Amino acid sequence: MNGLDVPMALMFNFCRVTALVCCVRDGLVLKRKGKDNCRLKSREIEYAVTDGIPSFFDYWAYMYFCGGSISGPFYEYNDWMNFIRREKQYKNIPSTVWPTCKRILLSFVFIALQSLLQPFNLKVFGTPAYLEAGFAWRAMICFLSWKFKIFTYIIGFMFMDSGPIACGFAYNGTEEVNGKQRHLWNRVQSIELRKFYSGKGGLGHLIAFWNMSV
Repeated sequence: MNGLDVPMALMFNFCRVTALVCCVRDGLVLKRKGKDNCRLKSREIEYAVTDGIPSFFDYWAYMYFCGGSISGPFYEYNDWMNFIRREKQYKNIPSTVWPTCKRILLSFVFIALQSLLQPFNLKVFGTPAYLEAGFAWRAMICFLSWKFKIFTYIIGFMFMDSGPIACGFAYNGTEEVNGKQRHLWNRVQSIELRKFYSGKGGLGHLIAFWNMSV
């Protein structure tokens, strides 16, 4: 069945709902046992919700914030509250125009690359040209077909990431590069292209920087 049915809609919210429950629980443990005795990981302490269960309006605002509604990317409740209150890294958000345009332009680059690989979509595996080809040519077709398919997801991830960047939600402070401060826009994202294509770290590395919301 095609279309946006109830299970599909619930799937989009699964990460946020489960993460919020875990963070509220971590907040209760943190308040009851203290930071030194709670036995929580540093990331769990950072994102623990210590204010208790969010209010009705805070919950629905978090769930359907424009920077990540429908399909992502995923974001933590504490990050969202800091963004709304303009706290921590969100105190001074620089202009988002160029980072957003760069992300969108990169999406169109992958659209162009995918259009070049259109002859190698999944239908090619049922053609006589593929069935009668030798091993080397089949391997090449499989590789190009894989690239064609993976570009489909990269394009979607890029367009999804442009929303949080545009509103400033993806801002993650600065880092020093060659003696200069560079703004980071990776606080909320679905894919880290440079690290994904770096070829380091094996399969675990690919999984870590692909569909990062999940």
